[in-house]
Amino acid sequence: MPELSILHYIVILVVVFFVGYYCIGRFGQWHKLHTAYAEQKNSQLLNGTSFSLAAFRLGYISYKSSVNMAVDGDCLRIFMQPGFGLGHPQISAIPLADIEAKTRQTAIGDLVELRFAKAPGIRALISTDVANKIVHQSRDTWWVNW
Repeated sequence: MPELSILHYIVILVVVFFVGYYCIGRFGQWHKLHTAYAEQKNSQLLNGTSFSLAAFRLGYISYKSSVNMAVDGDCLRIFMQPGFGLGHPQISAIPLADIEAKTRQTAIGDLVELRFAKAPGIRALISTDVANKIVHQSRDTWWVNW
């Protein structure tokens, strides 16, 4: 049996990484949240301000610096940074009225837990900074239970 070179191992690891990353997005909570709000897919946020998240946790998966959010009035859109979207379709037009938010103390500090009306088993964690940006961009129509 021929020996595998280091390049072969690197290629195998890259393939395993991308297959795993795709499966997490396709079969995990990201997909469930996307499916819950799929009927609002055609709603495009044209005037929204988007901002990048330093941390976004959805269930057991933490997306560090790869997720963006955009707010336009009363809707929130969650999407991946370019190049990270494999298996992670855009989650479009979640009405802010469908999102309940409250602070939660964790080992790394205060975070805001998001719960979604159409996906009751899904919880997302964002920083208080990001929650404040959402409040500001929503023109104070959305709020967090501090």
